[in-house]
Amino acid sequence: MSNALTFPMPSALDSSADSLDQYMRTIKSFPVLTAEEELNYATRLKNSNDIEAAKALILSHLRLVASIARGYSGYGLPQADLIQEGNIGLMKAVKRFDPERGVRLVSFAVHWIKAEIHEYIVRNWRLVKIATTKAHRKLFFNLRSMKSGPGSLKPDEVAHIARDHQLQSKLLKERDGILAWAVQGCLMWQREGLKQPTSVTSATNEYFESEDVMGRWIEERCVLVSNAKSLTFELYNDWKQWADISGEYIGTQRRFSDALLARRFEKWRNSMGVRGFRGLDLKQPTSLPARSYPYNDD
Repeated sequence: MSNALTFPMPSALDSSADSLDQYMRTIKSFPVLTAEEELNYATRLKNSNDIEAAKALILSHLRLVASIARGYSGYGLPQADLIQEGNIGLMKAVKRFDPERGVRLVSFAVHWIKAEIHEYIVRNWRLVKIATTKAHRKLFFNLRSMKSGPGSLKPDEVAHIARDHQLQSKLLKERDGILAWAVQGCLMWQREGLKQPTSVTSATNEYFESEDVMGRWIEERCVLVSNAKSLTFELYNDWKQWADISGEYIGTQRRFSDALLARRFEKWRNSMGVRGFRGLDLKQPTSLPARSYPYNDD
């Protein structure tokens, strides 16, 4: 969907108040859809893959994303980045929204928007928290934006950055802060390890527990027996299929495992060293109906 449509987006490298204010004024100009209009657009999207209908659904809910993103300002991440991640969640929600279920898109989209923002925070909280000043953070995010993917900069990306004749002076000007940042990060890593902060873990758990989606899956698809043993990948595969059909956020296998641990299920390994959980087992396999979508993931 994102390849076919363009939307107003706040600049990730210009998070000034003026830029965000202009973005907010733009998204407020899009009308809120009535229930009948929303049903009409969602039905057109589902039945005919109507891109204009998808656009109308997304534009009318951009202000919802901005409102949710404001609630995560305490993590020290750029508000523009939080909004952009939330917009990705909104587009995923629109793609999976089923108008025949009798719920409004806003109720369905909230969880997808929060999930994308949570993932972004988990990926980036430590790098930003360690940075000592706004100038250090801006320099880091500018360099990060020039990368085409994870890992180190590629040779062609290094060559591109090298064209900035002022880069050396910029780095020298900030060298003390950058060194302090690196040393502080190393000390924090030695002291705490690469663990998520309690605030992020709590936010993640709150997301799963808000609607007790995991509890519904356990009730419908599992049996609870104290001596039962199940492999994690088998449980997760069933969860993925169930969540996809139910229109729920799937998440990673690690997050799935954390949710089971939070419910007091114990880890175990079989004789081959494959991980699993004690205390629950899948019910006899049932034929879950496959669900088709009007377009595929990018």
